[in-house]
Amino acid sequence: MLNQASFQIGNALQLGGIMARHATQSFIFKAGL
Repeated sequence: MLNQASFQIGNALQLGGIMARHATQSFIFKAGL
C-alpha cells in the first residue's frame, strides 16, 4: 500500500517536472530568447 502510494507520488512529480520543463521551453520560445 505504502509502496503504491510512493510510486504514484514519484510518477506525479516526474510528470510535473516534464510539464514544467515544457512550459519553460514554450515561454522562452514565445519570449524570443
